[in-house]
Amino acid sequence: MFSLLKEGASVGDFSTRSSANLLTHLNIGDEFLLVSPEDWNDSQDYQEGKRRVENIRVVNDTAERGVKLVEDFNKSLTNDEEEKQFLLAYRSLNQIEKLFPLQLQRSLSSLL
Repeated sequence: MFSLLKEGASVGDFSTRSSANLLTHLNIGDEFLLVSPEDWNDSQDYQEGKRRVENIRVVNDTAERGVKLVEDFNKSLTNDEEEKQFLLAYRSLNQIEKLFPLQLQRSLSSLL
């Protein structure tokens, strides 16, 4: 099997001060780093750290704030569901008109 690792590479070649800070912040012992990665599963520090990391809830704060901002804006316009649907349809029609002005004009004129 082809390996990108140079012979004699160690875990230290792939970690930084940030790696150590993360372990400290999560209260994960770093003793397992002193042994070969093949032996990490035998380490209590590694097993506890693995359990903690697997239980971390990952959140995309930026996306969640964006969704909240749009929801709040929509609520500020109206609370009436029918009006919200009208505004959404109107906005969609405006976007279509900007993207396909000639096609929309032809379609509307054929209806008249």
